[in-house]
Amino acid sequence: MHRFPSYVPWDISKFSNEVDLTHKLKYVFDKHQIQLSHWLEKYFPEDMEKFAWIHDPFTAKAPSEFTSAEEKNLTESSCAKSLKIQFGNMEVAEFWI
Repeated sequence: MHRFPSYVPWDISKFSNEVDLTHKLKYVFDKHQIQLSHWLEKYFPEDMEKFAWIHDPFTAKAPSEFTSAEEKNLTESSCAKSLKIQFGNMEVAEFWI
């Protein structure tokens, strides 16, 4: 989890002596922590460069994963002056919605 240096999985066993936790509750905590790590890695992968086109579709190159049709659409969109003006006047999320 290099992208989240402050996220340190905590060990529930450290607290089990201080707090009487049932096995079921320990299981819920452990499962939640594993799922949280999974989702953070899924939505914030180490290689964010392939998503640069989302942050600036007018200067970023199409990722290698794009199909030729997707690459063509991105190229055409990046040449549209009206879209570029809209992009400059909006937040990124607002632009894509």
